[in-house]
Amino acid sequence: MGHPAIGLLVDTFHANIEEKAIGEAVRVAAPHLKHLHTCENDRGIPGSGHVAWGEFFAAVHEVGYDRWLTIESFGFSLGQLSAAASIWRDMAPTPDAIAFEGVKFLRRASGRSSAASTHD
Repeated sequence: MGHPAIGLLVDTFHANIEEKAIGEAVRVAAPHLKHLHTCENDRGIPGSGHVAWGEFFAAVHEVGYDRWLTIESFGFSLGQLSAAASIWRDMAPTPDAIAFEGVKFLRRASGRSSAASTHD
């Protein structure tokens, strides 16, 4: 569309299912990449499943992405939203565990320490 406010989002849950190589998906999207959704293959805590995080973060660093990472997860009795996303069980003991444990993992896996983070 050619407008700077319009771009692409790469979602690790979907890329894990639909892409041959998650790093290549990031590289292809890079010229228009605006946002990243990070969650595990089951929409649970990042780092608790089998998403290729090393490949993902290598590509993120390679393309120079330095914007937000958002943990996208569902569950915990969200009614119609949970049903629409085909979530039939809780992905972690608490919603807070997804956020706090996920952020710890993402900081380690991305090479960012909590002290270096500017988006806390």
